[in-house]
Amino acid sequence: MSKPTGRIGRPGHGTVRRIVTVVLGVGTLLSLSCWLAAARWADDLDRAEFVRRATNHQLILQTGFREYEADERWNVVTTPVEGDRGGVWRPSALTVLGCGLLATALGALLARQRARRQAELEHLDLRVTTAHLVEQAEQRVSYLADHDVVTGLLNRAFFVARLTEHVEEFRRGASPFAVHYLDLDHFKDVNDTLGHDAGDDLLKEIGQRLLRAVRTTDVVARLGGDEFAVLQADTKMPDDAAALAVKLRDLVTAPYVVAGNHIVTTASIGIALSTGDTADAAMMMKQADIALYKAKGEGRDRFCFYSEDLGKAVRAHVALASELRRAVAEHEFFLEYQPQFALAGDELVGVEALLRWRHPAKGVVAPDLFMPIAESSGLILPIGDWVLREALRQGRAWIDAGCMPTMLAVNVSAIQIKASDFEARLLEALRDSGFPARCLELELTETVLFETTKVHEQILVRLHDAGIRVAIDDFGTGFSSLAYLMRFHTDRLKIAQTFVRHIATDEHAASIVKAAVSLAQALRLSVVAEGVESPGQLEMLRRFGCDAVQGYLYAPPLSADAVADLVRARRSATLALAAE
Repeated sequence: MSKPTGRIGRPGHGTVRRIVTVVLGVGTLLSLSCWLAAARWADDLDRAEFVRRATNHQLILQTGFREYEADERWNVVTTPVEGDRGGVWRPSALTVLGCGLLATALGALLARQRARRQAELEHLDLRVTTAHLVEQAEQRVSYLADHDVVTGLLNRAFFVARLTEHVEEFRRGASPFAVHYLDLDHFKDVNDTLGHDAGDDLLKEIGQRLLRAVRTTDVVARLGGDEFAVLQADTKMPDDAAALAVKLRDLVTAPYVVAGNHIVTTASIGIALSTGDTADAAMMMKQADIALYKAKGEGRDRFCFYSEDLGKAVRAHVALASELRRAVAEHEFFLEYQPQFALAGDELVGVEALLRWRHPAKGVVAPDLFMPIAESSGLILPIGDWVLREALRQGRAWIDAGCMPTMLAVNVSAIQIKASDFEARLLEALRDSGFPARCLELELTETVLFETTKVHEQILVRLHDAGIRVAIDDFGTGFSSLAYLMRFHTDRLKIAQTFVRHIATDEHAASIVKAAVSLAQALRLSVVAEGVESPGQLEMLRRFGCDAVQGYLYAPPLSADAVADLVRARRSATLALAAE
């Protein structure tokens, strides 16, 4: 391998040698050709006019007017041609060869100079091009330092820097301002169903809409993922921030067409206003984030202002989430089981597994207090996995002891179903426990079904085909749709306690329950009423044709041992009646 010359764009020594060799060869051939042509031309003249003289190695060239002396390198003499005042001169072969070699050397020198000049020009062009590329790269790096790659909006770092400037100016007496923290609702579903390219296109369009909603003095940025932020300047009253929040939400919720698909999305917005207590940019971002959390907790597709009371509630929420993480690690959870009874014969037909948290200082914490936090923090995945495995383990133990209720129901959240490994983990838990799939029922609320996509529907259909039953829990309280009953191969409806509690005193509640029972019967689904606590409620449910009930009228949630005792006691009672 040849070593580098050390000069950019210069031809190497090997290249120069090849050029010189070619030029010399071509020059030599041209010289010989010229000499042969001259010789033939001279021979065609009158040979009598040429006389050769050789004296002391000299040649004398004589014409009609003068003599020229030539040394021995000239071996021809010419005499004037009659009628011509000059002589005809014929060069010798050595002369022609010498001239050819000289011309060849000059040609090689010129060729080398031309190659050197061309290399210098190429080197200059390369330097200019390199400088241009470096300038472009520096401009690109500078752009990316302040802008988001996907949407072209300003990024988090630039937004925080501008927010810091506004905080400092506000503390020196400038106009108040507001921070709007936006989060797209269920944006992950777009990525899961249409792909990340479609998700990026949607983010770009949302970014452009946000820009159209604000003034030139405002700042719009993408913070990351599906989160955006708007810095609204000169916000003299909270109504100014509210008006912009409404405008932002309306623009975001307008329909989109992405990759040929019509998409409708919503946004939750948290708003923080600058006050005398505003310390820095980080504090305002945290306040806006807390308000955003409140907006999402109230049902999404809305905006919420930060307040001190809200801050206290969120801090309590954060503390409880931290305690939940400890509870997972310390195994502070346990299960209770509420029996379900058939109205025909009062037979025990199943139990529903209910999660409980035994807090070391607060005692038993109700699930209504910690389950929303478990879902929002992502802890529902490890907690839900533990609930499923523990329930299946206990079910297998009941079977081995000969006291298994007919059916074991376990609640499943939307976050669990959306997990990519939900199906695999459920089937693995069944195999590990040895619990039969036909005795397991998954309870899904209407809200869970509303948040599922086509992929999740197919998972539930496969699980149903494997023998696992599907029940819609709290029917009538969420996004009620008859399509759910067909799409998910539902086996049972569970009427929410909200309606059952008032059926004996509220005509509308009684009509809703009666209609739900009639619908289930028409679709050949069984019906379970939750929260039955009085004989009056029980009597009306019997009249409506409800299949089964659960509630304190029959039995409260029980421990696993108490369930086993209940099964044995009812079996003994049944045998005693049969014996009579």
